[in-house]
Amino acid sequence: VTILSTPVPSTAPTPVPSTTPTPVPTPTPQGNVFFDVNPTFSVPAGTQKWSLNFNYSASSGAVVDANGNSFFTAGDKFYVYGPDGVQKKQVSLSPSSVRVTAPMTLSNNTVYFGDSTSNRFFAYDVSDPANPSLKPNFPVVLGVIGDKFEYNAPAIDCAGNAYVYTTARNLYKVDLTTGAQTLLNSLSSSELTGFPTGATITARYASPVVDVVNNRVFTGSQKGIRILNLQSGSPVLSTFIPTTVCNAQGCNAPAQPIDQAINSPVAVDAAGMGYIVTGK
Repeated sequence: VTILSTPVPSTAPTPVPSTTPTPVPTPTPQGNVFFDVNPTFSVPAGTQKWSLNFNYSASSGAVVDANGNSFFTAGDKFYVYGPDGVQKKQVSLSPSSVRVTAPMTLSNNTVYFGDSTSNRFFAYDVSDPANPSLKPNFPVVLGVIGDKFEYNAPAIDCAGNAYVYTTARNLYKVDLTTGAQTLLNSLSSSELTGFPTGATITARYASPVVDVVNNRVFTGSQKGIRILNLQSGSPVLSTFIPTTVCNAQGCNAPAQPIDQAINSPVAVDAAGMGYIVTGK
């Protein structure tokens, strides 16, 4: 993990394509950029403030609060470091098999993350960064055995709920006070006809995004964008699946299964428009 002191660039640096997703750089109020680095990641020139070496890779990415404190995991440990690079706290996660590979989310002085080896969803109160505490009713055990979190981050709405997408293609809503969970939607394997078999049919990279203006949740999937409208008592699902794609011959080529895989996070603007990057 590396800290650079440099003006935040107007555009994020572009990583060399890799089989493992690289966490997005996180700007801080102090004008620093915080990110995980692999040897192929290109970063702007800057002065290194501090760096750390772990026995395990810190593949979950990191989040930084307004005071420059950074929070991240490596192996089965949850770490808090001050802006000066001095460790404030190290917490052993339970059980020891926990491995966090997905980006974490920081909201209202609480850090949220999932376990890539099981279906546990953690919430740590970091109001006092030197003494983070596991929130009551957490970790939440979601769904069924075998459901887990690999590379997608939880999304938080304004009503105190988290939305998490698991490798079994299940979208859950979790009440952040009680830990109560609701299965909102599940993408069945029958909907993925024609897509290559194996781990790629899971929702490993498609982080959910909350459209707070219209009370909707967007998720990518291996079969288009899934949009859940939460205005009514029961979620109403609609799906956008690309039917044509652009190539060297024009923009009327039939979309293949790989073109319909929306693995990237979906961004939503104030007008309710969604933005995505397709599988190619």
